[in-house]
Order: sequence, then structure tokens, then C-alpha cells
Amino acid sequence: MDRDHERGRQIWMIAAPRMTRLAVIILRLRVGRGWSTQRICRRLHISRRTCRRHMGIAVRQIALAVAQLEKKKG
Repeated sequence: MDRDHERGRQIWMIAAPRMTRLAVIILRLRVGRGWSTQRICRRLHISRRTCRRHMGIAVRQIALAVAQLEKKKG
């Protein structure tokens, strides 16, 4: 459990600075609080397209961070 938590922290520390602020907010609401896409869009007053674009940014940066950690690990 602690190892998974530490790995998640490392991924977040690499990926978060590369994301837009909106991507970070959307990711925290979606994953952290379990909000639906409709609820996020309604509460933040953004379109579904904007939400989808920034969620894509977040996913891409997390994938790049995971790849970077794997490459670093050897």
C-alpha cells in the first residue's frame, strides 16, 4: 500500500506541473471525489468539449510521467 501511494505521488509530482490548472481541477473532482462529467461541467460552467480536452491533457501527462518513471527505473 505504501509503495503504491509513493509511486502515485511520484507520478503526480512529475505530471501535475505539466497540466493546465483546469486539468488538475477536473482530475481531482473526477477521481478524488467521483463526480460525473455532467456534474463537473455544470458546477464549473464549462462545456463538455472543454472538459474532455482538459481530461485528455491530464491523462496524457500522467501516461508520460509513468513512462518517464519506467525509463528511469530501468
